[in-house]
Parts: sequence; C-alpha cells; structure tokens
Amino acid sequence: MSLRTHTTAMIRPGSWPNRESRSWPRSIRPTTPISMADCLLWSERLASVVAWLSALYPESVLTGGAQMREPFLLTFIAVALWGFARWLHDREQRSWIWIAVGLAGMLMVSPAIALATLVLLGGWLWVRGEHKRLPWPIVAAAGGVFLVGIVFLAWSLSRQHDFSGGSPIGVILNWVRASVSFVVYQLERGSGQVQNVFSKMNPLAQFLFVVGYGVVQPVLPPAFFEPTTLTWHAIAVFRSVGWYVVLPLLLYAPIAAWRTKPGVERRTWLWLSLFSWAWIIICAIRAGGSQWDNPRYRLIFF
Repeated sequence: MSLRTHTTAMIRPGSWPNRESRSWPRSIRPTTPISMADCLLWSERLASVVAWLSALYPESVLTGGAQMREPFLLTFIAVALWGFARWLHDREQRSWIWIAVGLAGMLMVSPAIALATLVLLGGWLWVRGEHKRLPWPIVAAAGGVFLVGIVFLAWSLSRQHDFSGGSPIGVILNWVRASVSFVVYQLERGSGQVQNVFSKMNPLAQFLFVVGYGVVQPVLPPAFFEPTTLTWHAIAVFRSVGWYVVLPLLLYAPIAAWRTKPGVERRTWLWLSLFSWAWIIICAIRAGGSQWDNPRYRLIFF
C-alpha cells in the first residue's frame, strides 16, 4: 500500500477546509494530501479526479508498495504540497511546519528531489506574485535548505564522498555528463537497430533521440509482443497503457493553459506544465530507454 494513504491519517478530517464552506461534501471527500491540496488550490471536482488518477495509475500501483525510495518521496512531496496549499489558501504560519517536514524527509531520502521541489514551489510562488509576501526568515530558510541540498547531493554523487576534486557544483556537473554518456552507451549497446541509427547521427542528434526514446517509455506496441511470461506480459501492457493514456493529456496541457484567460491562473498552469515536461525530459536523460527506472523516476512528480 502506498505511503500516501498512510499519510492521510496524519491530517485530521476536521482540518480539511473547503474553499468556501470549510467542510468537505461527503460525496467528494479527498483521500490523499495531494487531492486535498488540489481542492484548496482549485476545485473539489479536480481533487476527486486527482485522487482517482493517483490511485489507479499503473506505475503508482506497482511502485507504491515497493521497498524503494519512491513511495517515501511521494509521501514527503504530498506533505509539502499540502502545507504549501494551506499557506496559499489560509496564510497559516503552521503550514510551514508541513513544508519543513516534507523537505526534511526528501533531504534524507534524495536531496535532488528536495531541490526540485524547492524549484517547483518557488516558481509557483513567483508566477502568482506571492514571493513578495514571504517573511524574510522563510526566504532565508529556503535558501539554506537549497544550499544544504546541493552539498548533500554532491556528497552522495562523489565517489570519495569529499570535494577534493572540485566544488559541489562541479561534482554534480561531472556526474551529469558521465551519466548521460553512460545512458547513451547502454541504449546503443542494447539494440542493433539503435546502433545502426546512431551510426548515421551526430552527437546532438543522438542526444535528442535518447530524450525522445525515453519520453515514450514504456513503449506500448512492443509490450504486446515482447516474448516473456504471461504475468510480465500483462504488467508491461498495463504500465504502457497507463502512460499512453496520460501522455496525450500532458501534451495538450500547455495548449489548454495558454488558451485560458490571461492572469494568475494561466501563469500557474503554464509553470506547472513547464515543470512537468522539464522533469519528464530529465528522467528521459537520466534513464534513457530503461523500461523500469525511467517510468519510476517520472512517477515522483506525477
């Protein structure tokens, strides 16, 4: 069972306010912190859709009960987003406690995700013009968390666990270059057809091919015909269908956001679309054509 479900028990039902009435209608009662946050930020209908999508998305079902870092990260992101939504809605200072708990948990599990979450929430505040209302202690604390996250991330990526070979930023950049090179090498070595395609491409075209190939993983047509056991065949099809149901919505999201009335809502939706696609591309670069790692990383900010 996903840890997101257990997180709901941490928040008392009496503290689930509605935008207007401060009480949830019994017919549409969100079941996760993410859906509760969506109800505060947008509407109950969207919150209900998010709750069902989070519960039924195939990658979420498979990863939610796995003994890996993703269930923990999903929980901590949900907690941080819940606190963020409460602050935007009610300006409750206690909401920062939830954000701090979520970020602290992410720093312990994956500093990179803590940094990405800070970018997400910081950009969200900026496009809404809320950054001017932030108390200076909060801004200083966020900057401190960002610097600590960079140091932790560089330390975890350094083979010697020190910075004798350069600055933390240099360590991260060197790791990124080495990781991309390794992903390209693995993808090329794993398929004769890819080797043939790569032989006709320059390095930039190879990089773009890796990104595109990573975005479409897990590829749906091969999932129907891949030679394997019946169980793994069903799982592959299940995961592929789930992604190819969501992918058209993600492609259309920036267009729909741009067509909305100019203002805070449009800027917010455009920022969320930009962040989502940036994360999808980062996952494609990081894991390339991996049938498992790529979708698993992508799920973190699903």
